[in-house]
Amino acid sequence: MRPLRILGWLLLAGAVVALVPDILRSARAGTIDTQPIGAMWFALSPGSLIRAQAFVQAYIDPAVWSRGIFPLLTMPAWLPAGFFGIVFLLVTRRGTHRH
Repeated sequence: MRPLRILGWLLLAGAVVALVPDILRSARAGTIDTQPIGAMWFALSPGSLIRAQAFVQAYIDPAVWSRGIFPLLTMPAWLPAGFFGIVFLLVTRRGTHRH
């Protein structure tokens, strides 16, 4: 369970790191402005995003990309990282000992 707990903390930290620029950008714009996961992925490694899309569409099913993966890529980057980080931490939390 220890590696899952570490992963939970790393995901939660990643969510905070992704959330801070969104908050600053939103404050400057005067409206909610978040960066989607897909935009971050494309900025970091456009070739791998394009290859992933081509692989899923060619070897799995184009509908998996358009109805499943693409909507996930439009989510704010902090949202799934924070969600899974919290879930992993809750799953691996230590029970309280009552005496």
